[in-house]
Formats: sequence, structure tokens, C-alpha cells
Amino acid sequence: MKTTKGKLFELQEGFDQVSNLRGAKFVYAAAKNKRKVDAECEDISKAIAPTEEYVPVQEKERELVMTHCLKDAEGNPVPNNQGNLFVPAKNDKAYKADREKLKAEHKEIFEKRDKQTKDYEELLKGEIEIELHMIKEEDLPEDITAGQLAGIMDMVE
Repeated sequence: MKTTKGKLFELQEGFDQVSNLRGAKFVYAAAKNKRKVDAECEDISKAIAPTEEYVPVQEKERELVMTHCLKDAEGNPVPNNQGNLFVPAKNDKAYKADREKLKAEHKEIFEKRDKQTKDYEELLKGEIEIELHMIKEEDLPEDITAGQLAGIMDMVE
């Protein structure tokens, strides 16, 4: 099957969503395909891994978020529903000013990271050939949902 490298991450998520379903032929095909897709995704992900020089700067960015993020009455950070910290509107101006100062101090490192991110986005658009173990429609589990099926449709004949 020919697809984009970015689509592999969607397929990887699809396999994660069906990991609890049953049926010998289905489980075999899904597990075999997941192993292949996971290996490809791991290789692709290396392209966006922070460089050694960026890691300390990334930590400073985290510290800025911790300083300016939403906090409870006791001063503890309050994550959103996805578990991420966010900067509320009332702190946004100060956060942006501090972040711009950090970017100015580490201009070259940020420029390299921006290039790395752009290169990664281009990489995700690139095509890849991957052979999936196909299964027949009749071998799909009866309890598979439409959403789950959409995520793994590429392995169904």
C-alpha cells in the first residue's frame, strides 16, 4: 500500500483503538500490521526529536508556561481536559513578552528548531510503501464500531 508518512500515524492510532477487539484472524492481522506501522512511525518521529542544544531551551519554555499558566488558589497548575497546561488571557501578554525575550536570547537555536519542524512537516507529506496484512470484511469483529473501522480500513479487503 502506498500512503503518506503522516497517514501512518493515523493508522497507528486506528490500531490502538481496536486493540481490545477479538477474533483470531482479525487480531493476528491487526497485531502484525501494528508492529510494522509502529516501527515506521518510530523512525519518522526521530526527525522531530529535540536536538541536544534545544533541550535546555525547551525546558526554559516549560518554565515560562509554568510561571504564566492557570493556577488554583494554592498556586498549583491547573491542566485543561487534555491534561495540558495553558496560559489564560489575563497572563498572555506577559507570557508572550517573556517568550519573545527567550527567543531573542536563543535566536539561532529557535531558527534551527523552526527549520526542523518545517522539514518534519514536509517529511510527513512524503510517500511510503508499506505492506499490510489484509483481512476480509467477514473477519471483522462483530462489535467493531464505525469509528474503529475507519481507523483501520486500509487493511480490509
